[in-house]
Amino acid sequence: MKRTSTSTAIALQGADAFSCQSAPETVVLLHRTAQARASGPWPFDASAVLERAGACDGKCFVLGSDGSYDVQLKRFGRELDSWGVRSDNGHEGYMRDIMLYCRFLHESRGGKSIWETDSADLRAYKVVRMRMDDENSISAATWRRSIAALDKWVEWSLYEELLDHEPFRYIDKTVMTPQGPKRVRVNAEYDVDDDQEPLHIVQFVDYLLWRNVGLRGELPDGRPDPKWRGRHGERNALFADSLVYTGMRLGEGRVC
Repeated sequence: MKRTSTSTAIALQGADAFSCQSAPETVVLLHRTAQARASGPWPFDASAVLERAGACDGKCFVLGSDGSYDVQLKRFGRELDSWGVRSDNGHEGYMRDIMLYCRFLHESRGGKSIWETDSADLRAYKVVRMRMDDENSISAATWRRSIAALDKWVEWSLYEELLDHEPFRYIDKTVMTPQGPKRVRVNAEYDVDDDQEPLHIVQFVDYLLWRNVGLRGELPDGRPDPKWRGRHGERNALFADSLVYTGMRLGEGRVC
């Protein structure tokens, strides 16, 4: 079952008030409901829309240029936790990426909704975001996060039977893992032609030295440092270990 929608996703609740002045016909509204209920210079009362929809603080919410909202995108944002996106920053980042893609479809692809998108749209979006303007082009890491957000939306939409097929093209790619080479399936637009950003890796032995000296207050040879004036060294070291050994983000570790 393919779902179409006349609602174009162009607004997101969950950050401070923000408007896109360069495109006045497009509504880009980001705010916290408890702090900023002002509707702004829009052709509809955004505050009233959010009130009727039961928007709550800290939850991302997608509105359209006409003041309507996409119920299914709202569901997607609400269910991101159960689809592996648990941190607040990750949640907001994914929804912002979805919003920006929807705005591109609305402005540059004939008013399409995200439910009507295809691989040609994504290729055009890649050109705009990566190559049209060197001054404003995004980094490779930012582009890959956008692809991750869209892939998550595809995965969720197929599971919910809101899409009857994958709208984007996927390819098999060989990557190196701790268990050796492995074939994985990735979005065909995931890679970028630009040189990859340098990856900074700290060897595990260097991490242990940083942990022991910086957090536990030890000398490099393991003896207590008499000049160390820190507090809760063991607690801080255990917290750092929990992030390193599990791969949790900082925000996720704080709530555990």
